Amino acid sequence: MESYKQATKFDEKREFAEDIFQKVNWQRNTFFNQAVDFYGKKDYKDAMLAFDHSYSALAAINIPDTLSLFYAATCATLANERAQAKQYYINLLKLKAKSVSIYASLSELYRQEKDSTGALAVIREGQKIYPGNMPLFLAETNIYLTFNNTDKALSNLNTAAKKDSANPSIYYALGTIYNKLVDDTTRKADVREQMFNNAVDAYKKAIQLKPDYFDPVFNLGALYVNKAVYYDDKAKYLPLDAEAEYKTLKAQADKYLEAAIPYLEKATEMQPTDVSTLNSLKQIYIRQQKNDKIKAINEKINAVQKK
Repeated sequence: MESYKQATKFDEKREFAEDIFQKVNWQRNTFFNQAVDFYGKKDYKDAMLAFDHSYSALAAINIPDTLSLFYAATCATLANERAQAKQYYINLLKLKAKSVSIYASLSELYRQEKDSTGALAVIREGQKIYPGNMPLFLAETNIYLTFNNTDKALSNLNTAAKKDSANPSIYYALGTIYNKLVDDTTRKADVREQMFNNAVDAYKKAIQLKPDYFDPVFNLGALYVNKAVYYDDKAKYLPLDAEAEYKTLKAQADKYLEAAIPYLEKATEMQPTDVSTLNSLKQIYIRQQKNDKIKAINEKINAVQKK
């Protein structure tokens, strides 16, 4: 390869350019096929190295093989070679390679490094080339979520929901942010109540769009359970003579536990081995004194724990 590189350098009239290209391209294809074989065996580090060699072969004669370099970056990520993956993506951008996934992937690597400035800079650069692109928009939102910029994340997701109203992942993400705001004790009670209602609506919309979507199904059940706990806690600290208020609060708690049941039951159908869901249901059944259901769920829990 070094010899071909030097030959290309001195071949100012390009008399040997075609012959050099054919020989180097044969070597490139050999490395590329090796890389594909390694990838098929899930040997991602060796696949990364082979794709790197594939790229380097044509680079030696000043031909940018961005396809091999992109695959090298992908394999580096899969092999958890983050520093190498990052450099590959940076090199791709230097070569003027154009792909949404390059910007999204490089930004994600910066995000994982807790470098919000780098992550947002890459996304902004990508958005100049691909204005209004939804994956880049959602990647930007994920950065805001990582660095606790809840208001910007919420604003982004509401915009995304208007642009892509059939995307259940957006509504699930919205639900998780509203859910987080429900637990934010620095916010006023009426604001947290509104956030609770918003979370319920967002989760329900995600489920409507994708009925087998476990995460919003489970989260909605958990949201109702936590609301019941809130009323139980309020009742617990009432004075002994506040019997009427106590009954009202306990009734509210029971109402939300009842609302949680269909979602938690559906969640256990979707993921029968999820012990946390089974235990949540068990506690509700105990409170409701549903002995037949307690027995059945205990059997399920025991069966999971024996595996």
